[in-house]
Amino acid sequence: MADNYLENQYEQYRARKAAWEKAKKSGKAQTLHKPTLPLKKGGKKVFVTGGAGGIGKAIVEAFCKLNYQVAFCDKNELEGQQTAQATGAQFYPVDLNSKEALELCLQNIFKEIHDDLGTPIPPTGNLTRWAEQGVLLLNATLTVRAHQAGSHQRQGWEEFTDAAIRALAENREHLVFILWGAYAQKKGAFIDRNKHLVLTSVHPSPLSAYHGFFGNKHFSRANEYLIQHGEEPIKW
Repeated sequence: MADNYLENQYEQYRARKAAWEKAKKSGKAQTLHKPTLPLKKGGKKVFVTGGAGGIGKAIVEAFCKLNYQVAFCDKNELEGQQTAQATGAQFYPVDLNSKEALELCLQNIFKEIHDDLGTPIPPTGNLTRWAEQGVLLLNATLTVRAHQAGSHQRQGWEEFTDAAIRALAENREHLVFILWGAYAQKKGAFIDRNKHLVLTSVHPSPLSAYHGFFGNKHFSRANEYLIQHGEEPIKW
């Protein structure tokens, strides 16, 4: 299954990395570059480098270890200057602790949460608290070259993230899938609506937010569904 596949890939990466470090200490390493993490699917290969802060490990562990209750899906990938902040997660700002650095989509999301639930708008764009509660913020592609939007598209990530969504949809019950925009809705078209709650609307982009995103009440609807099925609501 997809989740076992991910765990196996990461274990293989760890073994290669350990072998490389041993060879380096003995002076037998053929390259000074650490092994990358290959994620093969459908004959394709994608490489996730260790990166600042160990993004390769962070991405895979995000899929393997968290108990998700809500999954967002989006097409866009992070393309900010500070790759140390790159987590592969959807809607993350370049500076996680700066309110001024919030991207416009995230500002619109926070506004909708405030209007829907009455909660105050957070002082920063750090969404770690969501992940810790079981919210998956998933982009179709999880890496990108700085300032080159779409540079890692069609290199295998889409198949990888499709497999992740399918694993959640097929192996779990009563999840909430929030699909904003036509791309996300197409990517999640196969999800069984009788088994999960699927919420759809236009994207929170400033170009479309006033055409169906504001007022969709997805956050309260998600919590109502979770409560109905014996799960803790998300503190958005």
